[in-house]
Amino acid sequence: MIISRKLAPHFSSKAFYYWLIDFIAVHLADMTMVESNHQIVFFNTIFKVPKKKLYRRWIGVDEDKFFYDPSISKFETFTVLFRGALMPEAGAEYAIRAAKMLEDKNIKFIIIGGGIILNKIQKFIKEVDPKNLEHITEFLSDDELRKVMQKCHISLGHLSNHPRVARTLPHKVYESLAMKLPYLTASNSGVLELLKDGETCFICAPADAISLADKILWIKNNYSQAEVVAENGYNLFNNKLKSDILAKNLLDRLNNKN
Repeated sequence: MIISRKLAPHFSSKAFYYWLIDFIAVHLADMTMVESNHQIVFFNTIFKVPKKKLYRRWIGVDEDKFFYDPSISKFETFTVLFRGALMPEAGAEYAIRAAKMLEDKNIKFIIIGGGIILNKIQKFIKEVDPKNLEHITEFLSDDELRKVMQKCHISLGHLSNHPRVARTLPHKVYESLAMKLPYLTASNSGVLELLKDGETCFICAPADAISLADKILWIKNNYSQAEVVAENGYNLFNNKLKSDILAKNLLDRLNNKN
């Protein structure tokens, strides 16, 4: 509410209210699951909760809804996907600028999602006016979303240099891995706890549309290499991130704790 959505200034009564709710919650809980080791450090620092009560647990996906389907063909035009809630940390504006830079490279961009900065993003799209970008704001069912994602050639992650990005891994990380999509994200410490550049993902500089556009163009021109990286990511998902594996890890942690 405060760091991401900027509902109130950091040192305000409303910020203290939300901090107090989280403080009470994590101290009353026997365990708090967080998404990265950097999030553990953050919780320990901000809420003074002992690290032994914090457990890094990868999120995973609903495998009945997001899965690799080789029967779905890719779009004829090389297509870059940016999907998810339009939040300050998402960095959709850099995808829009990159789309404009790549207008004449036979590359299409699809943005799927709304959010708290939807109006700002829509205004920005009109200002930049990339002819190769489609913005889908209407709700898509899980099945419709999965099929659109599967047709794309690249899935984009968080692109900003927002402080929250250093601690978080968005759901689309896991969805992209599960669907064998090459995943391109701004370099940040959170996602690089799970993925490796050039092995299971691609990275570009944070908050840098030129770096993003250059990497997209490289992937397009070297797509056979991108498919190897996507295959590695898919194997990582199947070996370490499936629901039964994550559940077993959690149960082992609870059993060891007791």
